Amino acid sequence: MHINPHVIPSCNVLAYMTAGKATFTARGREHSFTFRVKQPKFDGVPAENLRYVSVLTGPDNTTSYTFIGCLVRKMGRWEFRFSPKARISQDATSVVAFKWIIRRLVDGMGLTNEVEIWHDGRCGKCGHPLTVPESIETGLGPICAQNL
Repeated sequence: MHINPHVIPSCNVLAYMTAGKATFTARGREHSFTFRVKQPKFDGVPAENLRYVSVLTGPDNTTSYTFIGCLVRKMGRWEFRFSPKARISQDATSVVAFKWIIRRLVDGMGLTNEVEIWHDGRCGKCGHPLTVPESIETGLGPICAQNL
C-alpha cells in the first residue's frame, strides 16, 4: 500500500489549516476542492483570531481563488462565517464541504476515512517548501510547528 506523504493526519489538520498561510486540497470520494486559508495583517500586525477562506475556482492554482468567508476564533474555538460578499452561493458544494470539514475538526470528531486533506508541499504557516519528513507529514516546518 502506497501512503501519500502530502496527506495530513486528521489530528494535525486544524492546526495546519489555521496556521496562517495554508493551501490544501480536500479530497472525497466524489469531489475534491482546493482551499486557501490566510491570516490577514492589519497595519502589518497579524490578526490572531481571523483567517480568510478562499476556494480555487479557475485554472490557475496561484491566482484563481474566490473568497467565501472567514474563520473567526472565539474563546479558543474556530467558527466559519460565510461572507455575504462571496461570489459563490453558500449552498455550493465547495462551501458545504468546507463547513463540514471545519465543524468536524472543531468538534473533535476528526475526518472520516472518506475525506483526505492534502497539503501543497509548503509550510501552512510561512509558505516555505517542506523538506524534513516530520514536516511533510504535518504540513508545518519545524520552527513554525514549535511556534504554534
